[in-house]
Amino acid sequence: MWTCAFRRSAFVPLVVDRLGGQAAACVFVDASLPPEDGESAVVPTDFLPFLRANAVDGILPRWSDWWEEEDIASLYPDQETRSALTAEEPQLPLVYYEQTIPVPGGWDRRPCAYLWFGPPYDETAKRAGDRWWIVEHLGGAHLHMVIDPAAVADRIQALAETVFGDREDASLATRLLTATEGGPQCVSRPCSTSMGTCQHSRPF
Repeated sequence: MWTCAFRRSAFVPLVVDRLGGQAAACVFVDASLPPEDGESAVVPTDFLPFLRANAVDGILPRWSDWWEEEDIASLYPDQETRSALTAEEPQLPLVYYEQTIPVPGGWDRRPCAYLWFGPPYDETAKRAGDRWWIVEHLGGAHLHMVIDPAAVADRIQALAETVFGDREDASLATRLLTATEGGPQCVSRPCSTSMGTCQHSRPF
């Protein structure tokens, strides 16, 4: 089993910890990045004043109503899709976003990958690469999965296949590729190169 996070990514470490060996890998899509351990805020602390200003009697409007029309309209391919999606959006209590979620240490010892569409997640993607995750970019806006669902699904599937390789038990995988500006870097354990053992290796 592999998990894919788009929103609510702060909860992923708890989910995969509960699943144990059943969670073979994690793929994050244009999402925030939980820490390796400690606690994870549901939203960044500096975003809370914005949410508090928009709450009415402790309840927030739908996510799509947080933003100005000119900022949100282009995220949808057409009005029909927009209406269908916004109709399913919940109105969550402010306290949901004010909480912090415990992060079990070792949750990301399984292979992890990160797919990002565009700003502001370019910086998050860089941090994922710094943690030796597989990182790939598919140009688009935050809701690109509703603009081009087939392309996003294909890229997620390709990431899963890269993570799993041809091993039946992906939780035992010891080979990862992380996309960087200089191209893929091997982080196999061990890795034989012309310079000897690859210095990019790290234990899982």
